[in-house]
Amino acid sequence: MQGEAIVDEDGNPVMTNGSSILAKCDIQSDYIRDGQITPRPLCPATVVVSGRRITIKDAPKGSTFAAEIEDVEYPLDDTTVELDEAGPLTIIINPPFPYMEARHDLEIM
Repeated sequence: MQGEAIVDEDGNPVMTNGSSILAKCDIQSDYIRDGQITPRPLCPATVVVSGRRITIKDAPKGSTFAAEIEDVEYPLDDTTVELDEAGPLTIIINPPFPYMEARHDLEIM
């Protein structure tokens, strides 16, 4: 969803609702920080592959993890997983707000 600001000729908001001001933002990728619309930061986590072992590093505290294989999502209990079979998969990292979800598409040999 997106909103559109209602502004005067100088670009100042002209319509408020109590303490709220209408403004243009994308609720999927923006948030309010110090009263300003701010882009949500990317997740700083990285994914390292060594053979069939996958390790998630530098994920923010409170993150949850999953592996998506053939359109089925499997929760991961740890930041390291070793696969039995080769093939494509996606590692999904869901960090706490305001970080954005990270998806890493991999091909395991």
